[in-house]
Amino acid sequence: MPTRPRSTRQALALVLGVVLCGPVWALPHWTLEVGSSEARPGTPMDAHCDDPDSGPTRFLSCRRAGNAVVGSSDSWALGFDTPIRDEADAPALWWAGFRLGEYGTAHYRAELPANGTNGPDALRAGIDSRYALAQLRREWPLVNGRVRPYLAGGAGVARTSVREFRRHTDDGDWQAPPGDQAGYLLRLETGLIWQAGDRLRLGLSLRQDALDGWATPRGEGWVSDAAGSEPQSFEGTSGRLGWRSVVFTLSWPLGAMLEDVRGRDRR
Repeated sequence: MPTRPRSTRQALALVLGVVLCGPVWALPHWTLEVGSSEARPGTPMDAHCDDPDSGPTRFLSCRRAGNAVVGSSDSWALGFDTPIRDEADAPALWWAGFRLGEYGTAHYRAELPANGTNGPDALRAGIDSRYALAQLRREWPLVNGRVRPYLAGGAGVARTSVREFRRHTDDGDWQAPPGDQAGYLLRLETGLIWQAGDRLRLGLSLRQDALDGWATPRGEGWVSDAAGSEPQSFEGTSGRLGWRSVVFTLSWPLGAMLEDVRGRDRR
């Protein structure tokens, strides 16, 4: 599979740069999230199927894929959370946060219905997403504030890549050009936070993200058969996309830790 753009490394460098150079004592809790995620793509469709006989070849022959199966992938995010209604001697109930994250490659498989006497064609693709998101969380403290169920929602932007989008036919293999689609991301999340000590917070959550979608552009792909491979122009394709995840969270007030270090140095 082709090398992914450097956006993952750039996002990580941005967060680390803010941590090292920015006023971290103003941001109470830095957060690391790791999880297991499943892509939930909608049915891919060709563009301009109202006139399928004009323009480039339709990669899906203007048919709707079925029997889709998507494998799981790893996901991660870095960011921060800060209380926005914090009162003295009372646990914060409302938190605002920011995340930079990535959903690793999930492998999509589906069948394209038969046309004539041939059997169904097999579709395969690799799908991944990178995102930036702002979110708002409401917590309900229980057990003296140590256990905190919560509900969160967020909105942001995401960029989804599709690689190795292939169609296997009885006559050979087709491959669409790789695609990148930028658009919105909406999030709904629920989970539990455990206050493990005065500062460390651990969390476990279920998360559903809805994205603007994924797409491959009109452009040059490939057709391969027993005689070899040759370039082929294909019409663009597109589909909806969601991600469903189980996420583990570790959160630590880095600013307070740095202040403790500075206090010891002054002594």
